[in-house]
Amino acid sequence: MSIFKKVLVILSVVACCGFISTAVPYSAEAFTVDISWNASGDDPNMIQGYEVWYGNESRNYTSKVFVPQGTTITSIDSLTDGDMYYFSVKTIGWNGLDSDFTNEVRTDGITIPGGTQPSPPGGCYIESVY
Repeated sequence: MSIFKKVLVILSVVACCGFISTAVPYSAEAFTVDISWNASGDDPNMIQGYEVWYGNESRNYTSKVFVPQGTTITSIDSLTDGDMYYFSVKTIGWNGLDSDFTNEVRTDGITIPGGTQPSPPGGCYIESVY
């Protein structure tokens, strides 16, 4: 049962028993974005994984998520509803070095031109927002 249905069921039971007189609508306060990218063209044995960086300002990222080598999609959840988020990805090597950022995408699906488009990894894409 979805949280929306659970809230309505609870509110209906409480209203029925006389505890409250009006139902309070449920509203989402967070959302999730699925981010994908093209795998690095480097030797997979040299790649530790990827860092997905994101924040509320273009090219000013405040958070990151590590994704192990062999995976090219991840979900970023608990994002504040109504806020714009910008995303970019880096390759992280076992030698401690990292690549430049990929292109930047934002939560409305717009790709931001500019910046360095490195070979590893390829582009960054928003798969879904929910």
